[in-house]
Amino acid sequence: MGGARRDYSETSIVTDFIPPPGAPPQRPGWRVVPYVPPPPPLPYFGPARAALLFLIYLGTQLFVSAGVAMAGAFWWMANRGLSFTKAGNLDAAINATMGPTIIATVLVSGIVTIIVGRVWTAHLRGASGAEGIGWRRPTAKQLIIASIIGAACGALWIAVVAVLPPKDPTTSLGPMAKMVKDPLTHFGWTLVAVLLAPPVEEILFRGMFLAGFVRRWGLGAGSAMTTALFVMLHLPETIHYPLATLAITMLALVLLAVRLQTDSIFSAIALHATYNLVVAWATWG
Repeated sequence: MGGARRDYSETSIVTDFIPPPGAPPQRPGWRVVPYVPPPPPLPYFGPARAALLFLIYLGTQLFVSAGVAMAGAFWWMANRGLSFTKAGNLDAAINATMGPTIIATVLVSGIVTIIVGRVWTAHLRGASGAEGIGWRRPTAKQLIIASIIGAACGALWIAVVAVLPPKDPTTSLGPMAKMVKDPLTHFGWTLVAVLLAPPVEEILFRGMFLAGFVRRWGLGAGSAMTTALFVMLHLPETIHYPLATLAITMLALVLLAVRLQTDSIFSAIALHATYNLVVAWATWG
């Protein structure tokens, strides 16, 4: 029969039976449906994206801390009628508003980075082991054991500091530790240490960053890079006290071991939170 030839390049043909050879698409029993292209391939989350995600986290911290610190300092001076140009006023204002600055920095940088990371690692949520992000519910026993380990590590660190204190406490304090000196900022420091830092840092470091590095470099190198970045992030707090740097390194390794053993980031969060809780409790004594 005459007529234009039909183009089936943009259709899919679905049938419930095997047609005889040479059967035309219009044969009874066939159903022609619109062609649906396959979804685009998921982005590969490897070391490059993990490193970029870390830079996003670090950059957001610097941007938010600078912005909030300056805005808070000017607000503090304006409310007290202090001159912006007089020497010492700006430093005093920044120190006075350090608590809100650090809380906002940890909260905003964590939220921004986790949102970006969730998009990049959406296909890894069901993966197990170090190549996944540990988004698995742990058992109650695993949470209890992780919390006990965290409390024990915190108590051990308090004992070490009591026996081997820093030589000069005035120069051995980082920005977070300086918040302990004032009752109001001390509360803010406790809030950050116990409630904000553990979930943010574990989801990022032992979750997303670890998965990205391990997928290309293997467990050994990926774990080493994740631990190095974690220690580097805490250097402003520990650089003047070598034992603190060693302690944060050991803590990172214990957190990594628990994360891998339980295959759950929530176990690491529990350990991290109880460790910080014990250390924070000691500062209130």
